[in-house]
Amino acid sequence: MNIKLLKFIVIFFGILIVFGLLILMVGIYHKFNNLKKINNSNTVTLKLAKGSKLEDFYISNDNIIIKYKLNDIHIINIYDLLSGKKIKKIEILK
Repeated sequence: MNIKLLKFIVIFFGILIVFGLLILMVGIYHKFNNLKKINNSNTVTLKLAKGSKLEDFYISNDNIIIKYKLNDIHIINIYDLLSGKKIKKIEILK
């Protein structure tokens, strides 16, 4: 085999290894930066309607269930505990 061709192949693979390592380092850097941006707070803030009276709340699986009374209507709200988004609202009329 030609020595010049062998040298070219070795240099080419060396450049590919360096290029791949650079891409890997940039990817890891971006992953760590994105981890810092994620809100790791353990606080979830929920707003109830004005004039409502909280009756009960409990946590089931990854959901928080809040029961409250607004005028004569009993309302049950189910929220996702991790994101704080409302999953379902149930109104019980009496």
